[in-house]
Amino acid sequence: MTAYNVVRFKVKAGQEQKFIDMHKNLPDLDGMKDGALIKTGDRTYCFVGKWDDFESIVEARPSMVGILDGFRG
Repeated sequence: MTAYNVVRFKVKAGQEQKFIDMHKNLPDLDGMKDGALIKTGDRTYCFVGKWDDFESIVEARPSMVGILDGFRG
């Protein structure tokens, strides 16, 4: 069954374009079918990932944490 994950972000002032560019170059993760970055407000975003199944999300968590650490200033 397809599974989804959602991550909310509030981007620091002046860092918005860098944040968007980083999402354009995300590494491939096993089991991830697709993803979308959605602007939800002033400097706020939501990323939705589409996965093969929930187990794929669980297995990718260490990689996802590393990716998120790269977004932090």
